[in-house]
Amino acid sequence: MPPTILHAEDLREDAFLFARALRSVSGNKLAVKHSMDGQAAMDFLSQLDSHAAVQLELVVLDIKMPRRSGFEVLSWIRQQPRFKHLPVVMFSSSAEPGDVENSYSLGANSYLTKPLAFERLTELVRTLTRYWCDLNYRAMTRAG
Repeated sequence: MPPTILHAEDLREDAFLFARALRSVSGNKLAVKHSMDGQAAMDFLSQLDSHAAVQLELVVLDIKMPRRSGFEVLSWIRQQPRFKHLPVVMFSSSAEPGDVENSYSLGANSYLTKPLAFERLTELVRTLTRYWCDLNYRAMTRAG
């Protein structure tokens, strides 16, 4: 199974476009696991153990989601010792300074705003995966 990106996004069209952009830039080298809300993302992460088949590379969180916000998921992730080195990128349509500040205060590794054009989204996903999944060195502690 290829390394996986967890993408938590409640808007189906945004999730579809993200997955499409990821496929176009990585082929089959990266998989995406989509969660429709923050609680589903937390449930997925909770089910991972040290013997999981999923090699989780990155978490990409929207802020405004049902059941649990991206802020709540981020806060929960950072409270889990096994996820302390897991990169988390906030990916929101909001460019509000308060959202950006809160994200970094809770432990986000990066904050990106969603582009409107698919071509820009594809380029952003290419840069995101190249940096976090190919170039970035981090502690070898894995979620899976």
